[in-house]
Amino acid sequence: MVTRLMRENYRIMDQLRRAVYGDAWHGDALFEVVQGVSAAEAKVKVGGVGHSIEELTLHVAAWLEAAERRIGGDPAILLGEADWPVGGDWVVAQERVRVAAERLLDVVEKVDLDAAVPGKAYDNYHLLHGVIQHTLYHSGQIAVQKRSAEGMLRHAIAAVGYRAGKALAGAPPEFGTFAAGGGVKTPGELVTHLAELFAWVLELAKGTGRWKRLETLGWEADVARFWAALAAVEAYEGRLGPAERLLQGPVADALTHVGQLALLRRLAGYPMSSENYFAATISAAKKELRTSGLN
Repeated sequence: MVTRLMRENYRIMDQLRRAVYGDAWHGDALFEVVQGVSAAEAKVKVGGVGHSIEELTLHVAAWLEAAERRIGGDPAILLGEADWPVGGDWVVAQERVRVAAERLLDVVEKVDLDAAVPGKAYDNYHLLHGVIQHTLYHSGQIAVQKRSAEGMLRHAIAAVGYRAGKALAGAPPEFGTFAAGGGVKTPGELVTHLAELFAWVLELAKGTGRWKRLETLGWEADVARFWAALAAVEAYEGRLGPAERLLQGPVADALTHVGQLALLRRLAGYPMSSENYFAATISAAKKELRTSGLN
């Protein structure tokens, strides 16, 4: 624990550790926001523009390294790729920023904070506070970029719930065993598979990836189990990732099967009402359509 009686060098070291590793007042530090980011996610540029998470991480590393070099007497002018290194290996990028932070921490302990930085009109005290602020700034960018992918995923999951609510509301119990023929799954089997998919989403998010095969229980029980599985995903407070893979896999699969349910309703003689989904107000909090009974 840093106290007011300790030297300023140790206070700066404390702030640098908090910015890189965690326990900062502002929220997640650099290594907290990159935790769990896959190599594929790290290379994504939101909207195809700007910098990827990997590039932002390497940029932070470059400036931590530059601060160490400047303290050692090297002006360390960063231009082009020196400023924004080209990524390649996400594990290597994370290790580079970790090593850069540790090397700088070792230097800060004994640095003369009043000494001028080579070629600059400021001292080491200003330099070190600046590189800490720089680390926090780009950590915030990474957090926003990571959450943007996850935010879209969570909205897609809410859209599955909304559309499933439309497809299931008002369907009588006998709909669960409707047979369209030709090997097409019954509605009960489809709803059971939806429960399997969202149970799998949760397992993937937790890092286990276990798939559990479920048996049909009867229409109302199957529907109730699906809603419970979906609600568990929506209530999950951890990170839902990798977002892109969850979207392209189980969530997209779920949308396909909800569409099949809608088609089977018409074939079974229980057609749904039409709706402009573009204009729909969809969120995880809107669950009024979630019912297994007659409306």
